[in-house]
Amino acid sequence: CPETRHADFMGGSRTRGRAGHDVDLLLWHATEPNSWGEGEEACVLLPLLRELLLPAGGATGPGLLPKEEARLQLVRRPHAEKQRRDADGARAYLPRRKAAAARDRGSDILHGDWHDKAYGIWRNTAGRHRRIDIVVVAFPDELPYARLTWTGSRTLNRLLRHRAIQLGLHLTANGLTAHPPTGRGRQETTVVLDARPGRERVEVALVGHAPVPDCTSEEEVLRVLAGGTDAFAGIYDPLMRNA
Repeated sequence: CPETRHADFMGGSRTRGRAGHDVDLLLWHATEPNSWGEGEEACVLLPLLRELLLPAGGATGPGLLPKEEARLQLVRRPHAEKQRRDADGARAYLPRRKAAAARDRGSDILHGDWHDKAYGIWRNTAGRHRRIDIVVVAFPDELPYARLTWTGSRTLNRLLRHRAIQLGLHLTANGLTAHPPTGRGRQETTVVLDARPGRERVEVALVGHAPVPDCTSEEEVLRVLAGGTDAFAGIYDPLMRNA
């Protein structure tokens, strides 16, 4: 439904097709940005945590344990920064210099992840405890990248980032952007969006660090990384990513 917020299971729950010991939840909206306004009233995550948080002092579940009893970490990037765009059209917070330093490693660490996150411990009605990570997708068009990254596996994330580097691109949980070499005049990167047999070939020339357009699903992101082909069709299904 485009009018409501949604919650999807990520991580092992998605790659196994069933719930596990720990839970990764991805919160998103089909048309509206999340958690990027000025002040708490425009934030999705803080009011949600307030509703889920158990009172201190050994309260029974279900709910999140307070920081006095267990780890509860809230990661929120400066929301004003999420509204700025660079001259090439990319959101200003997408990695630039930091990404260049890590691009040869194909790093899969989440230091460039600008989605709001909460890491905590959940106590269920039986008194058992489970780790829970809650991720709020910043913008609707970043959903495919958030899903791809937070589904994993870690090994797959690393391989996909290496593949992006080979194509002159940079892949994060927020997007796929051009990452041309420096000092070569007008920096332009050609990206093949579709080269499947029987279809018209579709390419786009990206200048600077412009984002790759028209990726509205994980399948389309993977197709770009496969040079516009379905060479990565074997991992379109999340159940096939449990490496």
